[in-house]
Amino acid sequence: MARAEVLLGCRSEYLDDFGERDGAIRSAPGRIEAAPDLGSPERTLHTVIVVRMEFWQANKGRPQNPLRYECPDRRSVWKRHMLWS
Repeated sequence: MARAEVLLGCRSEYLDDFGERDGAIRSAPGRIEAAPDLGSPERTLHTVIVVRMEFWQANKGRPQNPLRYECPDRRSVWKRHMLWS
């Protein structure tokens, strides 16, 4: 479904009727089957490998609990660290 929507090439443009969009999406699978490598020049696939992220665990009535998760490489296990606010 997402690839079909990308192929429409109308992202963030005004739409008068959802039926118009739905009809265009229904025609996309045929285009994709006919040209499997068909893509949109407006979109690029990126792969992100996360090695560290922070998360702030909120709770009413107490300070937030900042946490950091780290994983230096794909073979390692994620480690959780508590942080100062």
